[in-house]
Amino acid sequence: MSFANFTAPAGFRPAAERERIVDRTTDLYAEIYGDQDRPTTMALLKDVTALAMIQGDG
Repeated sequence: MSFANFTAPAGFRPAAERERIVDRTTDLYAEIYGDQDRPTTMALLKDVTALAMIQGDG
C-alpha cells in the first residue's frame, strides 16, 4: 500500500482542489509503482489550525 500524508492550514484548499490533490497523488503513485498499486493507494489530507502548526501538534 502506498501512502501520502499532506498537512495544510484549515480551509486552505476548497473541496474540489483537495479531490484533485488526491487524484493526482494516486496517478503519480500508479506511474511510479504500476497500476496494480492504484486500488491500495491512500492519500490523507489533514487540516490543522494555525496554532497547532506553530506548536507542532499537527
